[in-house]
Amino acid sequence: AGAGADAVPAVSAACRYVSEAALQAPPEHLDAAVRLMVASGPEMREVAPGARAGLHPLLIPLARDNESGAVTGLLRWPSAPDGSNGASASLPVVRTAQGGATLELLALSAREYAHAALARADAEGDEAYAAATAAAGADAAQLYAAGDVAAAALPHMDAYLTRHVGKFPDAIEGLARGHFARGDEISGLTAAELPTKRMWFPGFARPYAFLAEVCAEHDRPLEARDMARAALRLPWWSLGGSEFRRVAELAQYGSAEEVTAEGVLERIAAERAAEEGELATQPEPEAAALQAAHELMCVVAARDGGAWTEDEVTRLAGLLEDAACPGAAHFVAEWTGKGEA
Repeated sequence: AGAGADAVPAVSAACRYVSEAALQAPPEHLDAAVRLMVASGPEMREVAPGARAGLHPLLIPLARDNESGAVTGLLRWPSAPDGSNGASASLPVVRTAQGGATLELLALSAREYAHAALARADAEGDEAYAAATAAAGADAAQLYAAGDVAAAALPHMDAYLTRHVGKFPDAIEGLARGHFARGDEISGLTAAELPTKRMWFPGFARPYAFLAEVCAEHDRPLEARDMARAALRLPWWSLGGSEFRRVAELAQYGSAEEVTAEGVLERIAAERAAEEGELATQPEPEAAALQAAHELMCVVAARDGGAWTEDEVTRLAGLLEDAACPGAAHFVAEWTGKGEA
C-alpha cells in the first residue's frame, strides 16, 4: 500500500538508539532538538548516536562542533540521582567539556533545550528565528510563540529563560555574574546558591563548584570549602567547566599541584565513615558496586583529557550489572560493541 494519511512516521536514528541501546523512552521533541543543535552554528554536524567510542560512556552523542570538537547529546544516568523526581533525571541534554573529561549540563530535557533555542533565536533577529523555526519544523509552534521574549520585557535572556522556559545552569550563572558586575554581592551569591538549595540540577556537581568559586572570589573561604566538598561528593564528570584540581584545592584537600583523585576519594570515604558509621563502611553488595562505579568514573574524569579505555568501560559495565542497574550496564556495554543488538 502507498503512503497515506495513516502512514507511520519514520523513527529517527536518535529515537531508535535511545529505545534500543539506552533502553529509555525517547524524550519528546528529541528530533527537533537535534535539528536545532545542528542549526546552532556553522561547524555543527549531526552524528550517529552509536558513534560513542572515545566519548564518556554515559553519553548518547547527537551533534558535534567540528571546530571545538565538543559533542552535544543526552546523558543516560546509571540510576536516578539523589534529589531527582523521575522527570529531572530523564535524559538531560549535555555537552562535553575539558576535552571530554566532563559533561556540562545544557538543559534538563530535550523539550527545554529546543524551547530555549527558539527563544534565543527570536531575540537574535528575524533571520536567526526563521532558520530556527525551519530546523524545529512542526514542533516549533508547540514550543514557542514568536515575540514572547519581547513581550516578557525582561532585562536579559537569562531572566527570560529562568522565568518562562526552565532552569539552565548557564542562565543561572549569568544572572549571578550580572549581579556581581553591578556590585550587588548579596544578590549574586543568592542567585548562585539557589540551584543548590532548591535541587534544580540533581546529581550535577557544577552548581556547587560554581558557588564554591564565587564564594572564594568574595573572600568566603569556609563557604567555598563546604561547597567544593559537596561538589566532590557528586560525579566528577558532572563538574562541567570546573576543573577537578581547582575544586579539590577550594575544598582544602591540598594544593592543585599535589592533589590526586585517589587521595580525595580516601578523604571523602573517611568523612562519610565519620558521618554515617557502619552504613558507609559496610554497604550492601549492590550499593558497594554502584559506589565502585562512581569512583571509577571519578578517577577517569580527573585524568587529563578524561579518555576512557575499552577495559575501563568493560569494567564499568560489569560494576553496573553488579549494582542491579541492568539497563545502564547494557547501555555502557554498547560502547565497546559487546552489548546485545
